[in-house]
Amino acid sequence: NGDDIDNDDEDYSQFCDFNQCIINEYTNHDTIIPWHKDHPDFGPTILVYTFGDNRPLHFRKMAGEEYGQQQEQQQRPAKNLFYEAHPNHCSRYMLQGEARNDWEHSVPTGKGRRVSFTFRTLL
Repeated sequence: NGDDIDNDDEDYSQFCDFNQCIINEYTNHDTIIPWHKDHPDFGPTILVYTFGDNRPLHFRKMAGEEYGQQQEQQQRPAKNLFYEAHPNHCSRYMLQGEARNDWEHSVPTGKGRRVSFTFRTLL
């Protein structure tokens, strides 16, 4: 399968020089990552590899308050927005741009064990 990590020939060094790796282990139905946005000090791009249990990745943009970078403040939408991605076992995804800066994300409970490797740059 061309989407397997083993067959990944894409050069991610073009995005940034990652200098931090975080390993998250989700062991049972009680292990989650709550809603959050990664601090801007962790660079413009976050790269994540996932293994094990297929858990959705939730994104939300909340209504009301302003969001975005300080120099380009924008008004949030009139209603909450929600998106659900489904990274499978042995998959990867990147958070950058609007997904990185303007949307919160979380990982809900699941049924089995999952491990993720998160690469980011501490500026």
